[in-house]
Amino acid sequence: MTNFDLQLSKLICFSQLNLKSGDSLSINSEESTYSFALNLAKFATKVTNLSVTIVVTENGKVSQTVPVEPNLLDIQKPKVNTQIMCRILDLNNFNYLANEDLDNISNNVIEISKYNLLSEPIDLKRRIAIPWTIVAYPSKEFVKHAFADISDNEVLAYFAKLLRFDNENMINYWRNQSTLLQYRTNQLNALNNFIEFKNRTSKFKAFIADDSKWISNYITLKNGRSFFNFLPSQNVHNNFDYKSFEGHIEASRDFYLFGKLVKNATFNFKNGKVISYKASQNKEALDTYFNCDDCANVVSSIFLCDEETIESKFITKGTHPIFSFENTTSIVLGGASQDSLTNFHDQTNLDNININQSLVRLAIPIGDVFTDISINNTPIIKEGNFVI
Repeated sequence: MTNFDLQLSKLICFSQLNLKSGDSLSINSEESTYSFALNLAKFATKVTNLSVTIVVTENGKVSQTVPVEPNLLDIQKPKVNTQIMCRILDLNNFNYLANEDLDNISNNVIEISKYNLLSEPIDLKRRIAIPWTIVAYPSKEFVKHAFADISDNEVLAYFAKLLRFDNENMINYWRNQSTLLQYRTNQLNALNNFIEFKNRTSKFKAFIADDSKWISNYITLKNGRSFFNFLPSQNVHNNFDYKSFEGHIEASRDFYLFGKLVKNATFNFKNGKVISYKASQNKEALDTYFNCDDCANVVSSIFLCDEETIESKFITKGTHPIFSFENTTSIVLGGASQDSLTNFHDQTNLDNININQSLVRLAIPIGDVFTDISINNTPIIKEGNFVI
């Protein structure tokens, strides 16, 4: 096992999944990440003292199921406490830098998914009982494709920096981060629901949707188990009552869309819908995205981030779209965040509160060091950083 894979296994087991003895872990892996999945499973058996199951898929179908046993007699194994599910995502599967032919992509779900632009369908009656934890893995193919101009070691050092491998107290760092995120969501949920945003180029106001809560990637289940469903993580997010959204935004960073770098994008909104937009380069990518479905050009959510963090400085426009919610405050055009809808159990009620149920979603970066955000006149972010 390489040192990178060893550190990543420690991070997943102790910080992300928060594994304990008696946890029954299932790892979903593709063929391209099986080698790492096997190393992770072997490491995890030493923590859980139980068998770990690897489910290997190829082209969306299960190709094999591999049990990995701990070095213990059956009589020494603990009883199963809870089921835990982890999915290893090969970053190379999202070919976000490929220069796409835009003519037919807006109606092709498979192609849209390759760019990490699909939204999770909101179905409150089919919530997952055991939520997945997602592990983003930089496979050799991804490194070769996305970082062709730098060495493999430099790429791994980059991801190690993001995941705090170079921090001697890596596990304590993410434990402290979980406490911080819980504090922020509690503070935000105690405030009312009118939000105002302004910086040098953008200004908007809106109401947060009724019964939608501020939430982070640090999750606590009803059984008391807590974990990160994704790392690195610094955002807290919520859904708008989209019809209340009015204003103008300018992307604070350029971003990739369908393999094309969209530069200097600006958007004007009325009743939550984009009524005009422009970009100095590759506006046609935005045209294609807005043709994906009827609500692709309607705002849905906001993701809040600090601007003076490793994530904000190291996650650039070309890193990978899966990290796009962690590097700066962003507005989402398209589908809302289902995980914020914690108070909903009735689909009929959901239809009455202006939640965007588009099947695609696109993060537009809007944060910078000049950003001020308030909720009911209470400052929550000043000069790009949280003040609560």
